[in-house]
Amino acid sequence: MRMGLFTPSLALLAGIVSPSTAHAAPPGELRSLQDALRETSAVVEGDVSDISFSYDQQNGPRTLVRLTVTATQWGQFKDPSVVLSMIGGPMPNNKFFDIPELPHFASGAHYLVFLSNTDWFYSPVVGVMAFRSEHVSGRDLLIDQDGAFIVGVSLAGVDRAPFALFHGRADGFTPFAVPQRLPGVIDADFSPATTKGQFLTSLKSIGTNLHVAPAGTFIPVPLPTRPSWNIIPTGTATQAPSSADSTAPLKGVAP
Repeated sequence: MRMGLFTPSLALLAGIVSPSTAHAAPPGELRSLQDALRETSAVVEGDVSDISFSYDQQNGPRTLVRLTVTATQWGQFKDPSVVLSMIGGPMPNNKFFDIPELPHFASGAHYLVFLSNTDWFYSPVVGVMAFRSEHVSGRDLLIDQDGAFIVGVSLAGVDRAPFALFHGRADGFTPFAVPQRLPGVIDADFSPATTKGQFLTSLKSIGTNLHVAPAGTFIPVPLPTRPSWNIIPTGTATQAPSSADSTAPLKGVAP
């Protein structure tokens, strides 16, 4: 099964936030591995050493994931750590805003992450290219956010098992705990999985054949082009909002 390489789109968020024609549109879909690599500044791995939260009216609720970098596997990244500012988190009204299509990080877990080289608002990760590392029978394997292991990579994208062996996320009481194996799963069930090393070797080989590799600068903060976090830009900066435009907050959620 091939996993998507997509960033949040208007289709995913339809009916959740209000449209505006006053600002540039959010990034579109990544249709191939080549697209993903073109939008990658570096592929790094590291440990989630801290998770905290912030909120303001422009950037909205944020989950701030600090990744202590243990290695830069491809591209240039020299900082000892990076904070991934993911949209989503506690709201002032004590509700929790979440976009499940975005990458999810567990406290204390080890990840391989593709850092973006483009302006972003929802997430600084390229699509859903953040994989948790699990050590199984002496092999370092990669697990996606739905709990399935990675079996390979091709021009079309990242291939994963058609079934999950881990819970996708921890329960609602401990949402940032490391997901555990599903009941009855044994080490032998992971035999078709590719290792992290094999994945990186294949990835770089494909990049060499395509003449594309991580490049550019990682931008650590969201692009501040919105009057409010819960307004989706749908036009250009020169367009004036029409009378039909709404700037109401999230349905059922006060800002």
